[in-house]
Amino acid sequence: MMAYLQTKYQRRGSPMAELIATLMCGPRGRAVPDRKAQKNGDATRRSPSSVPDTLSLWPLYPHQPYPNSLVCWMVRYHGVLAPNPTYLPAFSSTSQERNTMRLTAVIILLFSILTVAGTSAESVALQASRDNTLYEDPDGALSNGSGSYLFVGFTNNSAARRALLYFDVAAAVPAGATINEASLTLTLSKTVSGAQPIEIHQCQVAPANRPPPPGWGEGTSVASGQEGKGASAAPGDATWIHSSFSDATWANAGGDFAAEVSASTTVDALGAYTWESAGLVADVQAWLDSPARNFGWILVGEEEDSKAAKRFNSRENSSADTRPLLTIDYSIPPPIPTAVGSITWAGIKGRVR
Repeated sequence: MMAYLQTKYQRRGSPMAELIATLMCGPRGRAVPDRKAQKNGDATRRSPSSVPDTLSLWPLYPHQPYPNSLVCWMVRYHGVLAPNPTYLPAFSSTSQERNTMRLTAVIILLFSILTVAGTSAESVALQASRDNTLYEDPDGALSNGSGSYLFVGFTNNSAARRALLYFDVAAAVPAGATINEASLTLTLSKTVSGAQPIEIHQCQVAPANRPPPPGWGEGTSVASGQEGKGASAAPGDATWIHSSFSDATWANAGGDFAAEVSASTTVDALGAYTWESAGLVADVQAWLDSPARNFGWILVGEEEDSKAAKRFNSRENSSADTRPLLTIDYSIPPPIPTAVGSITWAGIKGRVR
């Protein structure tokens, strides 16, 4: 252990000191007997009614690692350094009390070791692996798979636009990690309307004819001009009708997605906007735990009022700093030790009897 491990337990007449010392100290060292007890003819026993016993564990050489043993630890007991637990003061107690306190000591010891090890907190920023826009069209013939922009909302031609985003979470976050925070940032690059709420939903793809994750496609189509009208769908493109043009279709026109809103924010003037919520954390955690169920998100805006559409920069946009970005904070739990130096589970079980 590279850091200080200090555990203090205070209780009158407790035998806890004996157990932790036995677990933590190696066989090396000379005992320092209880001088006061020697005068009374007993070098190993202290009256339970004396001062409270306080046990502290300190590293003897804190700057030198001892990977194979814990003999570098000393027990400070009432100012007496005792590397050998055989000579620690003993106390009068019943067998049940002693076993209870010993088991508690084991739990405290292991918890302390894990606390010193700590969890590893990390952060990663992911750019989208795939994105596209669903242009409302009865034939499902429009898309913008490789375009520079994404569209969300209702156009002045009374046609809806919905954006698809996919982030390969499992490729960037270690399996078994715990997702603590998740936020999605998009850059609004054009608008002709005022403030509008933009919702994020988990995308869902029907099993029939489902392409590999994310279950919908991004082809080579590129719309002209401001890209608001879309372009002819290319093979593999997601469209209003197709999850992958023209082989696989959505169960519902306009894309399949969960009714529950994962996150929502109000978008108004040009600039960067961030969505963050417990729902996004849950989505990302679910995708990490089950990558095959990661179908990404679909963004849905106001679809009743005309001229409410918003344009965001896509992952193909020439301005790299304005592309969709998913920021994830996660923790990796420390491994559960089966042996710490010369301490093994078998040894612990043998001592707690």
